[in-house]
Amino acid sequence: MQFSLENPTRRSQPERSDRRIFVFRKRFRRAFVAEQSRVNDHSSKSQRAGFLRRLFGDRGENEAAKFLKRKGYRILAKQFETRWGELDLICLDGDCIVFVEVKTRRSAATTQPGEAVDARKQAHLTKAAFYWLKQNNLLEHRARFDIVAIVWPDESKQPQIEHFENAFESTDFGQMF
Repeated sequence: MQFSLENPTRRSQPERSDRRIFVFRKRFRRAFVAEQSRVNDHSSKSQRAGFLRRLFGDRGENEAAKFLKRKGYRILAKQFETRWGELDLICLDGDCIVFVEVKTRRSAATTQPGEAVDARKQAHLTKAAFYWLKQNNLLEHRARFDIVAIVWPDESKQPQIEHFENAFESTDFGQMF
């Protein structure tokens, strides 16, 4: 709000932009309060579970990055988002660009983590990798897809890490690499 030039003690009507800001703040406060009450509801358990799952996956990706660095890989990018999904790690192994899919599980009782990368996931990873290569003008470089499978039981401080080099060939683009 601004003071009127005729009478400095008396306030004039708020300017139109000030009014819009006030209305926006009021609506935002209402939406925030409604969101807070919804978060405290029982439906937020699935949101918390999703958040914890993402946190566990990030922990596995960080451990995989350390593992690959010890093997001599250079990390180029982490968690690269595309419309086809996320590339967990993009590394350089000598002159070969490596797209790494990290799968982290608490136990290997049901299935091995590497088995979760099915043909559909491979197609999405191929498209995302092609996009990254094209965006960075690296289409002429050799590339491959690796899988790092991590089993990290709750009681264990150190995970069991398995690295599958050249785990699958590119799909949908013929011989892309």
